[in-house]
Amino acid sequence: MSEKKGILFQASRAATGTLLSRGSGLVRDVLFAYVFGTSFQYDAYIVAISIPFLLRSIFAEGGLSSAFVPIYKRSKDKNAFATGVFLFLLFTAGVVSLLLAIFAPNIVYLFATGLRQNAKAFAYAVKMERFTAFFLLFISLWAWGAGILNSHKSFFVPSLSPMFNNLFIIGGILLSPLFHPHILSVAIGFSVGGAFQFLFEMPFLKKIGFKPVPLEDKSERNEFLRAFFFTSLSVALSQTNFFVDTNIASRLASGSISILQYANRIYQLPMGILIVSLASVYLPEMSEKRNVQELKASIHDAFSKLFFIMIPSTFFIALFSRQIIDVIYAHGAFNTQSAFLTSEVLLIYIMGFPFQSSIIIMNRALYAFKSAKTATLVTLFGVLTNVVGDLTLGLRYSVNGMAFATTLSAMVSFTILYLIERKKYSIRISEVKGEFFKILFASLLSTIPLYLSSLIKNPWFSLILGFFSFSISFMVLSHLFKSENASRMWNIFNIKRKKS
Repeated sequence: MSEKKGILFQASRAATGTLLSRGSGLVRDVLFAYVFGTSFQYDAYIVAISIPFLLRSIFAEGGLSSAFVPIYKRSKDKNAFATGVFLFLLFTAGVVSLLLAIFAPNIVYLFATGLRQNAKAFAYAVKMERFTAFFLLFISLWAWGAGILNSHKSFFVPSLSPMFNNLFIIGGILLSPLFHPHILSVAIGFSVGGAFQFLFEMPFLKKIGFKPVPLEDKSERNEFLRAFFFTSLSVALSQTNFFVDTNIASRLASGSISILQYANRIYQLPMGILIVSLASVYLPEMSEKRNVQELKASIHDAFSKLFFIMIPSTFFIALFSRQIIDVIYAHGAFNTQSAFLTSEVLLIYIMGFPFQSSIIIMNRALYAFKSAKTATLVTLFGVLTNVVGDLTLGLRYSVNGMAFATTLSAMVSFTILYLIERKKYSIRISEVKGEFFKILFASLLSTIPLYLSSLIKNPWFSLILGFFSFSISFMVLSHLFKSENASRMWNIFNIKRKKS
């Protein structure tokens, strides 16, 4: 199997696990919409989980993986280095989790100042925060295990394990009538699920040979701490967008936080299943490159694959945003007005999908180039753009204005990143422009059967028919246009069919 085919296979493994995980997440969100709709209880829950989620991006997936994986890959004593990082996370994330639980009222007020206008919502958020705070500890340890497994080219287990968190949340929703407030059982399930998510990885870590070893050489640990500081700072700055969004939304009409969250869940489906899976494979791949030329080739290959995922996903979600929301959410407590507002926000979010997807790959390239400081500065500029957009567009145009501020921030960050990497490392999207235009034209032509499907009034039938007609049309056309990625997919399918 060639290197490029190997990467595609590994990415497909990661995507399969993520698909199963996100599928359970979709069931979770359908139940949320049915039981709680866009109520103040769900607003309170979102605030309560937002705080550990914000820190999760710093301690776990974003900051940790980007700093940990490159050093672990070249470490002489991998078990000793991994043990040192584990102890660091156990202490720091544990202390921070405890502080979040103790100072829950102050933290909740800081994150959602407008929630005080509804005394019940604020009290519920504080009560749930005391449970959800410890999710930070569990998810940090999970990300540590995921980094080790990914470094050993084991992508399926880390991508699948979040399913346990979703299953426990689903259990919390089903048991919610037994609790007061009802939403409290969901917060408990959220934290317990985080613990099981980490424990699921342990047998697989043992299988690849990990065992705790005392750390004697402190040089790699110190290098990790320096890298972790800058990557965490970069991620913390990017998550400021989420903090500002939640705070501004808490000052808008009741249910605004919920609307943004529901739309963001759909927006994150292709991001999490496809883009993040691709990036998780390419980070260790880029870290192994011995010189700039090899690294550039890897980045250009990553962009080629990114186009194959990003462009058709953007077209499909943009044209079918209302059908998607109607089919997934418009049941029970989720009324027609909520569906209309959520679909509008989703449409605005998806306009920024190509830029946000590219940023994920480009940031991985900067970490591989050991330019974490540059990534941090670019992120800071993007955050400032989003904050200004929230304070102007958000307060004037409500949730639509806030969604546009997020999209605008992604556009600005992408432009700056591309100009920097083009000048400093000669990274050029034009290197893969042939693949870009083949996929673009295939996507454009595939919107014809998609448009015809959208004329069907039944949203279920329209969505199902639209998805399959668009997918088949895109795969056939991209293959006819001789897209490199379509040919790879076609060859993999033919090989599997011959074996069966």
